[in-house]
Amino acid sequence: MAVQNVLNVNNQSPFLSGSFKSNGGILAQDTGETIPTARMTVLGQVSASLKLVPLVSTATDGSQFPFAILNQEAIPAADVVAGDVELTNIVKGGDGKINKASIVFHNGTDTLDTIVSGRTIESYLNDKGLFFKDVVDTVGYENA
Repeated sequence: MAVQNVLNVNNQSPFLSGSFKSNGGILAQDTGETIPTARMTVLGQVSASLKLVPLVSTATDGSQFPFAILNQEAIPAADVVAGDVELTNIVKGGDGKINKASIVFHNGTDTLDTIVSGRTIESYLNDKGLFFKDVVDTVGYENA
């Protein structure tokens, strides 16, 4: 009879190691919103209102630059349509590593490698002390 060991490596938390600075903020109303704002969405800050919106690299109102990462349950689209939403946990900085695969861009086209004003979005977040690591969730079988 052969014995087979199973190794499960699963990093559920997107925050891998280090320390992170969190606080609250205001997610700006968007009457045309159709999808929820997911946990780990990269947020930008509108210069005029100081309110937060999901980052879109082609914006021209200041929100094209990464300001924070949403670290709470998803915000339903209906809530954003209805008015500004009080956020309880956004990560604005620190000195830690984040699972690169957990990062969300609301528009589905931007990535950490997207260039904004000559720099990648990742480099802006690195300046805030947020560093990204590729993590692979695996199930391995010995003697497979």
